Amino acid sequence: LTQPLDGWELWNTNSDANFRRAREEWIARLLAGIRKPVIAGSDAHGDFNRGRSTIAPFFTVGDCFDEAFGRPRTAVYTPDDSQETLCESMRGGNIVMTNGPLAVMRTEDSEGNVAVMGERLRADAVTVRVNAVSTEEFGELSRIVLYVGEVGGGESERVLAEDAGFLKETTAKLRVSRSSYIRLEAEATRDGETTYALTNPIWIDSHP
Repeated sequence: LTQPLDGWELWNTNSDANFRRAREEWIARLLAGIRKPVIAGSDAHGDFNRGRSTIAPFFTVGDCFDEAFGRPRTAVYTPDDSQETLCESMRGGNIVMTNGPLAVMRTEDSEGNVAVMGERLRADAVTVRVNAVSTEEFGELSRIVLYVGEVGGGESERVLAEDAGFLKETTAKLRVSRSSYIRLEAEATRDGETTYALTNPIWIDSHP
């Protein structure tokens, strides 16, 4: 966390406990004003898409799919698919992490200036435009939440939708009085299993 890296891999494997612990570490750094982008990955550590291990006290062999390819994964918002542009978009934080649904957002100020995930906007008030989508594989969107964090302060949540079906478009208006960020999370639920999408933040610097 202290090395001069372009960003951090926040989410690796589908382990819920590790994901939640890393998420809290990330939020703490966002609130400290650290603007490092985060990504998700699913390297398989030689498990070839499934892990097998003995279960104590060595009576059975268990299967684990937490490190399956693409669970979780990174979606990059980029103008083209060249390697150079893709890497630049990742360094800029134009990123969504997901193990199921997809959620994206952008902000606009009163003068029509626009910022997407990973970018910054200087404004005292913004309109946030949100799009979220899921599929039958992951179930309907059960919750869409906008998080607003004040640098040097805390983070609050604003629930934008619940039980939203497979597709949801919505907007929210925000006012800020100090350096802040907004980030988006969406959840989808099927057969009691919840999957998540998390955006990198949009930074909002209020006018002096």
